[in-house]
Amino acid sequence: MTPTDNHKPASVSSNGTRQIVMSLNMFVKVILIILLVGLSFYGGYLYGNDNHVYNYNLNNVPIARKFAIGLVLYISPTSITISNEESSISQSFNITPHTTISINGTKAVASQITAGEMALIRINRTNSNQAGVIIVNTHFHG
Repeated sequence: MTPTDNHKPASVSSNGTRQIVMSLNMFVKVILIILLVGLSFYGGYLYGNDNHVYNYNLNNVPIARKFAIGLVLYISPTSITISNEESSISQSFNITPHTTISINGTKAVASQITAGEMALIRINRTNSNQAGVIIVNTHFHG
């Protein structure tokens, strides 16, 4: 062994080939990246499988589902009542000046809706008693 052999860098072996030397700092970075990628995939998996409808509670006031679908039982300029297809329960919603109404894709007013027509109601985000959007399609019957 020559005196210069003791002064070779740690990444070069005694026969002159390069060795891959990973420092502890680099090893920790690689592990953290792997964990981050794994958690990202897991979060995406959970998000993709989240097809539940939640009823959130704000100040102990339950907020209803986002949509209601059913046959129109009663209609007036200020309210609409439908027989909900999903729960078989009658539901009433207030119609406000901000409620958008369309029949077969054409803008309409509440007086143009008749009982027995199928309606989809987009419930107002902040008030579950208000209809935000009412869509009526006369081609679909219950």
